[in-house]
Amino acid sequence: PMIIMTLSILMLAACSSSPYQYWHKEGVSTKKMQDTLGHCRYDVGANDLSKEKANKLVAYCMQSKGFTLKTGYR
Repeated sequence: PMIIMTLSILMLAACSSSPYQYWHKEGVSTKKMQDTLGHCRYDVGANDLSKEKANKLVAYCMQSKGFTLKTGYR
C-alpha cells in the first residue's frame, strides 16, 4: 500500500510539471537578469513589434550580454 501511494504521488508530480524558459548567466541574480531583460525589451522597442519579432530581437540582445535561454520544470 505504501509503495502504491508513493508511486501515485510521484506520477502526479511528474504530470503537473510543466516546462518553462528563463534567461541565465553564471553569477547574475534574478533581479539583475530581469533588469537586463527590461532594458533589452526597451532597447529593441518590443512594445511596438509583433511578439515573434520582439522575442527574436530581445533574444539577440540578451545573448549579446552573455545570457543563455534555459528550460526548467516547475
